[in-house]
Amino acid sequence: MEHIPNPNSVFIITNNCNKYILAKYNNYYTLCIIIGESKNSYRLLVCDKSNSKFIKKKIYTKKFIEYDKPYNLECNNRENTKFMVYCDFCEKNHKYHNLGNNSCKCNSNYSPYKKYGVNIIFKYKSFRECLLNNFKEYMRVYSNYYYYYYFVKFIDGNTFGEYGNNNFPYFNIKDVLNYINKYYKEDNKKMSNGGLSASIRKFIEMMKNNKLYLYNYTDNIEYYNVKNYYC
Repeated sequence: MEHIPNPNSVFIITNNCNKYILAKYNNYYTLCIIIGESKNSYRLLVCDKSNSKFIKKKIYTKKFIEYDKPYNLECNNRENTKFMVYCDFCEKNHKYHNLGNNSCKCNSNYSPYKKYGVNIIFKYKSFRECLLNNFKEYMRVYSNYYYYYYFVKFIDGNTFGEYGNNNFPYFNIKDVLNYINKYYKEDNKKMSNGGLSASIRKFIEMMKNNKLYLYNYTDNIEYYNVKNYYC
């Protein structure tokens, strides 16, 4: 779909000798017929009978497009149990509870997704992101949410040295505890009285339970390697 950044220039689609265009009217896009134009504005007739009036102003416009099947929209951002998908028609995020086929959430009846809906596809950018998103959700549901942030610091390769980053996601709890007690014992106490070591225990717990939302990493070799490690 093509967006027009300049309100003084538009794409016009001709159909049955009429010039149809989508224009923002009452904060949503609706179908209009261009019945007159000047250098800086268009005179539009709103096609919706309930809004049958002329409007004349500088308006942002879009092409009028209809897809003939569910349109694939890729999501790579989760907010707790919801999937956040950017809609290029509404120019904002929509929240979906389920992947796959979903009805359109646009506030205009002339959205290109209105008739057949959308197909939401979730993709992690990397296996690391996959595991961290899973751990964030695991902590939200089963434990202390702060543990997720402690764990992220442990593997960032900076706050607690390179150990966490170099060994992620393959952790041996005995080796990790020895490392923390040797170099960061006091820091561990300051983080919820042992929160750093507890966060790593929880990560290992999650991996051993193997209840992960994998999506595009279901058949990935990295997943099989880490799964076998924690068996």
